[in-house]
Order: sequence, then C-alpha cells, then structure tokens
Amino acid sequence: MNLFTLDHTTVTKWGGVYGFVNFMGAPDGFYTTGFYNEIPDESAGNYRLYSEVSPWVSLSGVTGQDFSFGPVADVSVDGQINFGNGYAAGLAGLGFTFKAPKDGFLKLSAYWRTDNIKENAVQFTGVFDLPIWRKAGFRIQGFFDLIPQATNRAAFGSTDLGADFISQTRFLFDVGRNTIFKNDANSKFEIGCDIYMHFNKDLAENNASAFVPQPCVRLTF
Repeated sequence: MNLFTLDHTTVTKWGGVYGFVNFMGAPDGFYTTGFYNEIPDESAGNYRLYSEVSPWVSLSGVTGQDFSFGPVADVSVDGQINFGNGYAAGLAGLGFTFKAPKDGFLKLSAYWRTDNIKENAVQFTGVFDLPIWRKAGFRIQGFFDLIPQATNRAAFGSTDLGADFISQTRFLFDVGRNTIFKNDANSKFEIGCDIYMHFNKDLAENNASAFVPQPCVRLTF
C-alpha cells in the first residue's frame, strides 16, 4: 500500500485548525476488515480517501482570562469532522493543551462522537509534536484516537469492538537542516519511520490488528 498525506495547521491567539487528507493506493485492491484480511473490498477499488478537520477555540484567547493550571497551558472548545469511503463522523468536546518544550505541542481532547457506523460514544484524542534530540534534528509526531467502549450500529452487526485504538506516529530526522532549508524556520525536509496502529477486540479475534511500520518522507512549508 502507498500513502500520501497532505496536512495543514493554523494557530492563532483565538484558537486554530488542523486538518489532513490521506490518499491510500493499493495496486491489488483493499480488503475488508477481519477474516484474516482475505476478502476483497469491492467498493474501495484501488484507492481510499480519509480526512479529518479539527478546529478549536481557545478559551484564554476569546475571553482574555487565564485558563492555565498545573501542566495545562490552555483549555479549548474542540470540534472534529472525519470522513472517508462510506464513512462520516462528527465530534465535539473540550481540549487541554499542555506545556511542552520549545517548538513542541502536546494536546489531549475529550469528545462526544457520533458517526454512521459506530454507536455514539466518548472518544479521547491525543496529538503530539515533540523534539527528541533537538540538536541532532530528531522529533516524534503523531496522534491517537481511543474509544473506551465501541460498538457497531445494528446495520453493521452490532459488533462489540471493546476498546478501539487507532494511532499514527512518526519518528523524524531533519535531514535537510544542512541544506537550503537550513535558513528557513518554516521549512523542513525530514525522513523517518511512520507507524500505523489499529487495535480492537473484533480485529484481534479475526487476526486483523494492524501494526504497520513504513518509511516516510516529509516536506514541511
């Protein structure tokens, strides 16, 4: 499978928005979840599209009051829209941005989630972008989604998924820091490893849990 991702982040005094689009291509086609991944998904063809858009409003920014406490730097009202092949979800909740090292970002959001496949449920989302070894140019970046108790809707078999966990983590090295990108703080050319993970009870019962490390190249403007 090949994966191409476009993502964008805008952060202002009053909040921000993060969004991405994943274009996934598989020359031999995709497979349905479960059953040892042996049943072709005829509806997907040779590609899949998945996107998330996550806007948030900073309570400190819009009220002028300080909402920081302990390790928390700010509190926000968060929303999220997810969509892909035959799938759509909407989420709303609160977010907590934590104090992080310089140029780092660490946030945890608690949402109420509704979508067309799973029953309504609570979801926790963590987002991180943190330096590991700043001088050498290493950092870790990614997100995770955790639904503590997920169940498919009746139209999808009312399957008890248990805890549903999805994560995509990148370990990146700033290989371009000694090239033309060196003098531009907003541009980076990085290489590294991207690890995609998806675990739940149904996937485990069908030997279809995902732990997929793959090389990646990232160009940031």
